[in-house]
Amino acid sequence: MATVNEVGEAGIVLRDGLQARIDDGNYSVSDRYAFETSHFVFSRRLSEFSMSPAHGPESQVYDTALADIGNANTALGSCRPGDRPSIDRANTSAGTASASLAKVTTYSAIASTWRFTSALAVKRPAAASSSGSSISIPSSGVNTPEPTEPYLTSLAKLFPAESLSALLLVLAIDKKFADVRYALIGLIVVASVVLRYFATRNTATGKPDIFAIAISVISFLIYATAMLAFGELFNTDEPTTRIIATVVAVMWMGILTAVVRKTSAP
Repeated sequence: MATVNEVGEAGIVLRDGLQARIDDGNYSVSDRYAFETSHFVFSRRLSEFSMSPAHGPESQVYDTALADIGNANTALGSCRPGDRPSIDRANTSAGTASASLAKVTTYSAIASTWRFTSALAVKRPAAASSSGSSISIPSSGVNTPEPTEPYLTSLAKLFPAESLSALLLVLAIDKKFADVRYALIGLIVVASVVLRYFATRNTATGKPDIFAIAISVISFLIYATAMLAFGELFNTDEPTTRIIATVVAVMWMGILTAVVRKTSAP
């Protein structure tokens, strides 16, 4: 029966191993970017699991996640610079470990989006008492924590981790098959929109949160550009493309921050 601490310790080893590959100049730039994506997604999942394990401090349910992290550590330990199959295997295993952690986490990033949307958009009706005053209808038994910050602030912090996981599939495809890469990116965007549509839909009106969906798609496209999923931009080289995409990402988050500051808290 695995414990949260055991999963966390194994996860730290994997996280540090991915970071070591990112810093290893013997790997190509594209391979290091792929490791960076795996590191980003896994670190987020590990943090979410550590804060909100779904089944207490220990459970048999955690065994699968622990085994998947162990497999990822093994795959990462056997990958070598220039060895494409071993590098792809390591990143795929890291993605599997991330997915396993998400399954045993109480509040994933997607669930957080839905929770904030529901808390701010859905108003509980009030029932009239015999004296004419209104009384609140009690909740259905699910304790929904009150948001501690504006909804837009929480959205600004969200990054489409589920889309970034799928981006690894795109990066594994050779650059000469650009059309295939673009087609996969299009499918990922569509899947992300559908996922966020249902995750942010207002249960009272049936309308989704367009702002949340837009943030998810734009953030993904900016990050995909920085990871060179679209190749080099404007006939430049790889470092220049990444610098441009990074500057755009900083400006994008700055715009979101400005919007948040002008939006009053609920």
